[in-house]
Amino acid sequence: MKRFRTRLERHLGPRAAATSVVLLLLGLIDGCSPPRPQDSNLVAKIGSREIQTSEFQAWMQRRAMGNTLQEKEVLLNELLDRLALVERAKATGLDRDPELMRAWDNLLVSKLRELQLEPQLTNTQPSEDQIRSHYESNRTAFTEPAMRHGAVLSVESPKKMPSEGRTNARQRLQEARTKALAQATNEPSARGFGRLAVEYSEDQVTRYRGGDFGWVRADRLDSRFDRTVIDTLFALAQPGAVSDVIETERGCYLVKLLDIRPERVKPLETVETAIRHQLLLQNQQRLEAQWKQTARAELPTEIHTNVLTLISMPLESKTSTNPPALP
Repeated sequence: MKRFRTRLERHLGPRAAATSVVLLLLGLIDGCSPPRPQDSNLVAKIGSREIQTSEFQAWMQRRAMGNTLQEKEVLLNELLDRLALVERAKATGLDRDPELMRAWDNLLVSKLRELQLEPQLTNTQPSEDQIRSHYESNRTAFTEPAMRHGAVLSVESPKKMPSEGRTNARQRLQEARTKALAQATNEPSARGFGRLAVEYSEDQVTRYRGGDFGWVRADRLDSRFDRTVIDTLFALAQPGAVSDVIETERGCYLVKLLDIRPERVKPLETVETAIRHQLLLQNQQRLEAQWKQTARAELPTEIHTNVLTLISMPLESKTSTNPPALP
């Protein structure tokens, strides 16, 4: 060793020779040291990808097998094949594909929602006080408007019809009115105008049911009749009342009031379920909005409006999705 060091000093100088000797000794020591122990949890490695015990156990649980060494070897080879394909996909740039990145983002958000938000959503049921307060504050929304049940006799007599024809239509319904007033005494159980509808009315929808056109609201129109018909029905004082003959641009009408349903507020018991569902959705939406706002607040955000303004909608792909034609 002394002779070797003397030669080094002659060629490199005393300081460089000393450094070389130290490095050589360290190399010999390192070469003689025992190899580092293998990670006890490392099952296998493919490329730079390591398979730890926990990952392999999760794979066993997913495949529901692995009780014997032979089954474990089969599972390991399946996992190695899968990871080899994953690495090949990454090498081709698929891990940067926009569609796959969006799908991965959606999966992450869905899992985060499951872990953080959904446990809180179960505690958003509205209280009885909230339900009653909503009911009292929105009574108008739970109010049924007044309705009238009516019957009509209709004779077409358009304005362009000769005056003689319009006069005949009016006289025809005046005759029907006289009979209708008498009918209240002679046929008290008759539906609507009863048989008079078949005899006098030209409205094919109602003439075979006594002219009965059902329940209507004051603010709703019936396309079969003029607005005047509905207004007249609501002007009649009590069930059984019959109007005078009404003349409009479309024809002549006779209206009878059959029943009255006054405006009423629906009882809380009948709308409680709907209110509960509505408030539950509102509470959940509010909680979700707060959850998103909290996530946004944790990160600095920049919005470049000038760039945003210049972005245009991409053109749709013209690639046909139809299968190729048969030869």
